[in-house]
Amino acid sequence: MSDSLIHDCLGRVAAITDHQPVTFSHEIIASLRSSEDVAKWNHAGLGEGETFEFQDTDLLGGEGCAAFSVRRSGDRWPYVELHVDRPELSNWALHDILSFEVHNPGEEAIALDVLATNRWARGGCFEWPQDEQAPAWDSCCRIFIPPGRSTMRVPVDEAARTPEEVRIFRFMLETPQKDLVIYLADVRLESIRPSLLVSVAREKFEGLSRSFAERDSASLPALATDFSTLERELLRLDRLAGAIQDSADGRRELIPLRQAITLWHRHLCEVEERLPIASFNLKFRERKWGYGITHSLDKVFRTGVPFQGTLGGGVELVLAKNETGSSQVVLRSRESITDVRVSSSNLVSESGDEISRDRITCHPVGYVNTNPSYYKVDRSGWWPDPICTYLDSFALDAEVWQPVWVEISVPAGQKGGVYSGEIVVSAAGAEDLHVPVRLRVLDFAIPVERHFENAFHFHQFDESLAAAPEGQAPSPFLNGPFNGPYRRDAQEWDKYTAYCRDEIGFEALGNGEARRNAEIMLQTVDLMLEHRINPDFFYHSYLPRIDLIKKLAKEGVSKVTVLNYGDQIHKPGFLDPATGLVNPETKSLLLDRLDRRMALL
Repeated sequence: MSDSLIHDCLGRVAAITDHQPVTFSHEIIASLRSSEDVAKWNHAGLGEGETFEFQDTDLLGGEGCAAFSVRRSGDRWPYVELHVDRPELSNWALHDILSFEVHNPGEEAIALDVLATNRWARGGCFEWPQDEQAPAWDSCCRIFIPPGRSTMRVPVDEAARTPEEVRIFRFMLETPQKDLVIYLADVRLESIRPSLLVSVAREKFEGLSRSFAERDSASLPALATDFSTLERELLRLDRLAGAIQDSADGRRELIPLRQAITLWHRHLCEVEERLPIASFNLKFRERKWGYGITHSLDKVFRTGVPFQGTLGGGVELVLAKNETGSSQVVLRSRESITDVRVSSSNLVSESGDEISRDRITCHPVGYVNTNPSYYKVDRSGWWPDPICTYLDSFALDAEVWQPVWVEISVPAGQKGGVYSGEIVVSAAGAEDLHVPVRLRVLDFAIPVERHFENAFHFHQFDESLAAAPEGQAPSPFLNGPFNGPYRRDAQEWDKYTAYCRDEIGFEALGNGEARRNAEIMLQTVDLMLEHRINPDFFYHSYLPRIDLIKKLAKEGVSKVTVLNYGDQIHKPGFLDPATGLVNPETKSLLLDRLDRRMALL
């Protein structure tokens, strides 16, 4: 079954308040309504004082349930698991939803991991069969249990790595920060009622029909044929769903219905992708290429995902003074073209005030080709990710969407008002594209000081890895972002790390690899500051550079780690063995180091 249909059905289930039935049939995995049923679960993942036991309580309907009780755990993952030994319960792919009843007596939501797999690996861990390089084990689906009683429903494809052959099922709580208990019962597999599946499919078709109606349907004859086919098939599916009864025979008829709905939904998704392409070809029928506009939060895929933006139009932003904002101009061409260049004019207000083109950047968005994953993802393949600031020009392939990232930075002293200009896109052998830009500058400024507190650890280098031996290439695996290709020369690497520890100045780096690494590190800090992301160094055992701390303070960062005691706290004698707390000598040493540090600032 298509995942998006299942999620939409679950959304409908959550909105239903009149208790009408939403599931068609079910198979009980574990009722947990008796001490005998609870005793089937393995407790190997529980620590001292933790239990999974039957309680005769009416919290979940008066027939008793399992109480899953765990202790506060800083680094443990308490779990219980069930070995599925009934063949009729091992094929989860025949169902849509994993459901269970749960009661959370606390006042806060509790994160619960649901995990299902098909084989046991050595050491008490799970081994995923999809990929030999996959981690030994991983949580599969995390849900949050709200306070009170709830019916939790999870799509089968999210609850199980291999839904066709489930042998082991686990409930797990990640590193509980306090003692807690949840009550569980009626763990079951359910199938969504056929009428609900068709109802959600109809809603999707109606949404696509509205999109189709907003365009010139008479100019899209190929898609009109697809729409007629989808509509006829939907009527047929509705008749099939209405004939299925909630019985043993009816449950067998669910399988071909679900397969038919999956094929229908796949066809609908293909039409959704082709619709903006057909509209593009209509709008820019006199040109070999054109453009669309979308916001900066939109992930624009080259193919396979419908373009959600506006075809044609212009960039429109509203920004305060001392604020930076972004938009995307999305290019498309019927044939491959080269030497694509994007530039901007100055932005000018009605009163003649200007924002220089130097405050506007236009760079193509790059793509990363992701491999198929051993865990569930929306899609693999080409993902939009890097902004290619190093490219002055680029090539545009035929029949793909190619976004260009447009960023405008408003000076702190700029006058408020509406500013206009244009972005010009040129290419070899193609007519220029002129994209209007309209910017409204609000009459107040974003302060330099950051009031939204955030801290992102800035990993300058991995302290656990030494430089690559002379004459050997560094390992491409298990390297931090400034290791790998950045540590090819042992002496240069030593200079760079000494610079990070504030042991030498920038001038001592010379003109080799050490200087290049330091420049990349400082450019990264500037990039983070430009977007109001606060770099910090709370995982480093060494002291950050004084000049770097001063730079952060000047740029408005209100809090930063100036002293990390990680290099001292684990040495013998620094902790009181009786209490586990820092002893007075260690405290005095750390405060003395802090006093000397603050004096430099």
